[in-house]
Amino acid sequence: MTTSSDTADLVIPDLIVIGSGIAGLAAAQAAMSAGMSVMVIDKGRRIGGRVSTRRAHGFTFNHGAQFMTARSPEFVSLSTAAIQDHALAEWHVANRDALCGTPTMRDFPVYMQRGLDVRQGIEITDIGREHDHIILTDKDGQTHMARHLIVSAPAPQSQRLLADVAPNLSALAGSASYAPCWTGMYGFADAPPPHDPAPVGDDAGPVGFALWEADRPGAPAANHALTVQAAPGWSQQ
Repeated sequence: MTTSSDTADLVIPDLIVIGSGIAGLAAAQAAMSAGMSVMVIDKGRRIGGRVSTRRAHGFTFNHGAQFMTARSPEFVSLSTAAIQDHALAEWHVANRDALCGTPTMRDFPVYMQRGLDVRQGIEITDIGREHDHIILTDKDGQTHMARHLIVSAPAPQSQRLLADVAPNLSALAGSASYAPCWTGMYGFADAPPPHDPAPVGDDAGPVGFALWEADRPGAPAANHALTVQAAPGWSQQ
C-alpha cells in the first residue's frame, strides 16, 4: 500500500517512460501527441542516453553515438522538423546518408524533450502493480505511479527491471548482445593540419571511428578536439 507521504507524484500520468534516450523520447512524444499525459524518468545526469556530448577544459566531445539514420516515416518527419529548426544536420558519413545533432549530438535529444516532463537523476529499482496502476520504486524509496509503462533503458537494465513483472520481456531483453567500445577524447591548443574532413576507421583494425569534432556539420571551427572510438574487437581484448 502506498500513501501520499511516500509517493513522489500526486498527479498520476497516463504513461511513464523509463529512459530519456532517443527511443524513450520518441515514444513519449508519440504518446503526448495522442493526448496522453507523460513523464520520462532517467537515472543519468543528462538527457540523451547513448547520444551524448561531454565538455571538458574548453573542448567539446561527441563521445557516444556519432550519427543517426532515419528510416521510419515517424522518425523521418521528426528529423525533418529538427533540421528546419537547426537541431539536426544532414551528413553523408561512413558511406551512408546520416544525421548529426547541431552544434552537438546532445542538442537533438534536447530538442526532442520539448513539452515533455523529463526527470533526470532518478534510478528505478523495482516495478510492481497495484490494481490498475504500475508502481515504480526508485533507489531513494520514492514511488512513482502511472497507468502505463514503457521501458526503453539499455537491455541489461531492462532485463533486471522486468524480471518479476514481465518475465517474457525480461528474457527477450536478456538475449540482446552488446559490443564494447573504448573512446579516447583529446584536446589540442592548435588547429589540426590540413586533412580530409571525413572520419577514418575500420572495424577490422584498432580504430573504428576517429573524427576532428570541428569537421561535423554545424560544429564550431575553434573546437580543436579529436574523438577516437576503438573498434569492437580491439575494445574486447
